[in-house]
Amino acid sequence: MYKTILLPVEGVEQSAPCEKMALRIGRDFSSHIKGLRIVPTLQSLQAITEHHYLTYDVYEQILENQAEELRRDKEAFIRTLDQVPLEYEWIEEEGDFLSHLKAHARTADLAIVPQGSDELGDVMGDIPSFILDCGIPTLAVPKVAREDTFAENIFIAWNGGKESIRAVHGAMPLLKKAANVTVLSIAEEKKDEIVTADVCKYLAHHDVNVKGMTEGLHYDPGAKLMEICLENNADLIVAGAWAHTRLAELIYGGVTKTLFNNQEIPVLFAH
Repeated sequence: MYKTILLPVEGVEQSAPCEKMALRIGRDFSSHIKGLRIVPTLQSLQAITEHHYLTYDVYEQILENQAEELRRDKEAFIRTLDQVPLEYEWIEEEGDFLSHLKAHARTADLAIVPQGSDELGDVMGDIPSFILDCGIPTLAVPKVAREDTFAENIFIAWNGGKESIRAVHGAMPLLKKAANVTVLSIAEEKKDEIVTADVCKYLAHHDVNVKGMTEGLHYDPGAKLMEICLENNADLIVAGAWAHTRLAELIYGGVTKTLFNNQEIPVLFAH
């Protein structure tokens, strides 16, 4: 059960899809939603820009802009959360973004974050680092919702690794509510069908309406996975995150990078 949802807030436009998703999930699980806004300090800004010379006036202007953005973020968060009778709280912390985010994840069941783009800052930035280290399932949400539905037709990206196992366990509350769940394995050897059958049997024991689907090896498994999910109108993908290093995925590409940047279907990650 997702009784506590952690929602990092940074920018009204960027946070709006995540806030709407938090409401949607919160209604289903009677969740308590924690809106977390991390405000940079002069020290945290200097740490980020240590390789660039900036004058004190520039830092002061950044902090003034942040104060105004904080006000707008708080007003938008409260306005959105007041739409339904859910418990929520607004939390402000000063300092390093990632440190505070990971600290608050210790007392949450699910985090909701925005999906990224195919840029270096997004792939190697704070949100991917958080997904790797937070210890809780993290739902990455597109900027614009493609489907009216959510978590009714779920696809699990399955390879039998520990990351995908953790993702299945982390997604269990949603899997049990879904109308249809498909375990999708894109692999080289026929024997992987047995692995898919095993996890399907496990999920069926949890009253999940599940079936398996196995595809042969593809030169770009992430692109093939997205193609299948889009063709089948998936409204949630469940996946393990970064079985390989983020640097390797940045250079060579990878399933996690493709899913994190897809901007069409929400993805629930676990590492």
